[in-house]
Amino acid sequence: DAATPRARTSPSPGPCCTPRWSLWRLARRLQARCCPSRQVPKEEALLRHALIAGDVLLAREALQPERSQARCQGCPRRAADLDYRYLDDTANAGLALSYICYGARLQRPPKPPRLAGRAARHARTSDERRAALLRYFFQDADRAQLLGRQLVEASPPQAEALTGTGSPLHLCVESGSPKVLAAILEVTEWAPWEMLSGVSAIGFDAGLMPSSNLSLCQRTCLASGYGGFVVIGAVAYFRRKDGLELLGDAVSKPEARLYLAPGPRSPSVQLPRASVASLLGKGQRAEGALDVALRRADSESIRLLAGMGCESP
Repeated sequence: DAATPRARTSPSPGPCCTPRWSLWRLARRLQARCCPSRQVPKEEALLRHALIAGDVLLAREALQPERSQARCQGCPRRAADLDYRYLDDTANAGLALSYICYGARLQRPPKPPRLAGRAARHARTSDERRAALLRYFFQDADRAQLLGRQLVEASPPQAEALTGTGSPLHLCVESGSPKVLAAILEVTEWAPWEMLSGVSAIGFDAGLMPSSNLSLCQRTCLASGYGGFVVIGAVAYFRRKDGLELLGDAVSKPEARLYLAPGPRSPSVQLPRASVASLLGKGQRAEGALDVALRRADSESIRLLAGMGCESP
């Protein structure tokens, strides 16, 4: 029924409804059913095809096979697990969120240049579909919380300690996926640096420093894991609480300015302050996400990352 709330909130499949996509899905179903990997069950193999292509309909089939009309064409009957870890792909820690960020991610060992270029093009053309798929998942509270945990796991320093790969921001920029990057900011309710004039926050000082260099104060705040700081006169007073807690402790004080550190505001994404600092900086990599975007001259990604509060080179 087109008038039901489900029909209104579900993203439009768009060009994925064409006969070409129907044949593509049939091939992916048969591939998952007839050629299962030793390490990946057929249900999760089908879901991975959907994540890489950004196919909402195929993802529904994998996650809710009892509602699918394609079971007779080889669709697995057991529901796939969105939190499944793909053991055959250690290049991105085998996370569903990483596939959504990168799309047609290259496997190791590296492909020849001809195939590498084709994979990069596939990732770019699926950008809008993968962004719609991410928004679709976050419409469900349980899936939103699950992907929120994956965002924490895929963010430095956790991910870099395990695999040496970049953060989800790096993956989006390197694959040319600014729409997925914009979707991440939307579903996590990411807030950039905020300044509230005439406002202070009650609480104990975690540290202080001169406020003459505001950029240095912001970097110190992020690096130390603080949630913000209050500037009164020529001194910045740091607070340990996160942005939402500081807003709850806000009081009027005409001579003060309250600075809230950037980060997700969604309750489904509890990102540690150390991970926020690494996401916005370079972490253990030679280049931060903003450095990569500048090198690639990706203006849309540069705008999004700068708005997040990423450090400039």
